[in-house]
Formats: sequence, structure tokens, C-alpha cells
Amino acid sequence: MLFRSIFTRNLVGDFQYFGIWLMLCFILQSLLTYKILRLFQQDRLCLYLGTISISLVPFWLEKTSIHFSLSGHFLILSAIYLVLNDREPSKFEGFKWRVLLFAALGIHAYIFAMILPFYLVSIANKFLSIRKISR
Repeated sequence: MLFRSIFTRNLVGDFQYFGIWLMLCFILQSLLTYKILRLFQQDRLCLYLGTISISLVPFWLEKTSIHFSLSGHFLILSAIYLVLNDREPSKFEGFKWRVLLFAALGIHAYIFAMILPFYLVSIANKFLSIRKISR
């Protein structure tokens, strides 16, 4: 709402912000797909082809015309990236999860429900690695 009110005050007529949302979703989905694939593959051609293939998945493209808030698949990819990239401990990891969960809850409860298990897996991984170290 805040984003919309900033633009509608300064523009004449109705402001169409769905295009900006869809562009942001597409860019973030492509970026996160690239980052996830880079964890497993270093060949640039494979990275680019994989990013293009996953970013242009037909069911995602169909969701963009039916239900705008469910187009935020980049949130799910962010959760996958946080789980897979837990090799390097970060003091901001808890903050990243809180921002991701809060954003998902603000965008759509369905996406929040899909991200929550990834968060629980991340907590379980931390707990098991701490238990393994203490033995």
C-alpha cells in the first residue's frame, strides 16, 4: 500500500503497479535461480541455460496472468537458497529468515506456508550440526 500511495500521489490518473511487481518477480526469480545453480555448477553456459529454463517455466508464466501475488516464486527460491547455502555461517542469517518470512506473509499466506518448512529444516540443520560438534 505504501508503495502504491507514493506513486499515485505523484502521477496523473490510475497507476498500474502490477507490471512493476511482475518485472521484479521475474528479475528476482532469475537472479536466485542463477545463484542456486551456481552452488552446483560453474560452467557459464549451463548456468545461463538453466536460469532461462527455470525462469520461463510455463506454470509460473500462467500464474502471472491469473493471480499476481502467487507470482512471487522468488520467495520460495530465496528459502531454498538459504537452506542450501548454510555452509558459511552468517550473523545475519536469522535476520534474512525473518525478513523472508515476513515478506511471504505479507504477500500471500500460501507462499508463507511453503517457506515455513524450509525455515524449520534450516533450524533442524543448525541443531543437528551443533549436536554433532558437541560430541
